[in-house]
Amino acid sequence: MQKKWITIIAVILSLIILTAATGKSETTIGWGKIKTDEAVKKSFEKYEVKSSVNYYISGPDNYPTAILGLDKSYTLDTHLWKKVELTPELLRSFVSNMQKSAEDYDQSQFGFIVLDNNGKQIGVWYSLITANTFVKIKEDKKVVIWQPFGSLL
Repeated sequence: MQKKWITIIAVILSLIILTAATGKSETTIGWGKIKTDEAVKKSFEKYEVKSSVNYYISGPDNYPTAILGLDKSYTLDTHLWKKVELTPELLRSFVSNMQKSAEDYDQSQFGFIVLDNNGKQIGVWYSLITANTFVKIKEDKKVVIWQPFGSLL
C-alpha cells in the first residue's frame, strides 16, 4: 500500500514540475516534450531496433530506467546517458528486465515519442510513466534530454 502512495505522490509532483516547465513563455521556446504513444510501446515490446536512431540507456546496464532512441540527425548533448549498440536480443533483455522490475511496484512500461519544440518527432522513449523528463532543443540539432526523474525503480 505504501508503494502505491509513493507512486501517486511521485506522479503528482512530476506533473506539477512538467506543467510549470512547459508553459508558453519566451524562456521555453526551445523546449520539446515526450508524449505517450501505443505504437512506440508495441515496437519496443516486439524488440524492433530501428537503424535511423542512436540508442541510449539511463540507469544500470542490466535494468535501465529508460531507453531513448534519438534520430541520427540529432546530437545528444549530455554525458548522462550511455550509448548502446542495440540488437533485438539486447533490447529483449532490457525490456524484460525493466518489466520485471516495474511489476514489483505494480507498474508497467510505456512508449513515448520525443518531440522537438515544433512538435516534430525526433525520437522514441521507453520507461515507466512516472519516469518523466525534460527535452531542450538547442542550435545545430543538439538536444539535451534529462535522465528520467520521478521513477521509483
